[in-house]
Amino acid sequence: MEITDVWQYELAATLSLIGCITLPDDVVERPCYGEALQLEEAQMFRAHPEAASRLLSNVPRMEIVGERICG
Repeated sequence: MEITDVWQYELAATLSLIGCITLPDDVVERPCYGEALQLEEAQMFRAHPEAASRLLSNVPRMEIVGERICG
């Protein structure tokens, strides 16, 4: 299988964590230090790719990159 438009995937990989800006700082930082999150916090953290996709969907010509983050 040949992937076309590789730049979209590269940019999606680069921007995938942009959804973390929607989270409280401690929810982002604690997993980095090996600390556990509460159930609700873990659900919020797992949703950061969808948040990134929503943010990028509002930027002209970045919609497809947002789709790549979730897909």
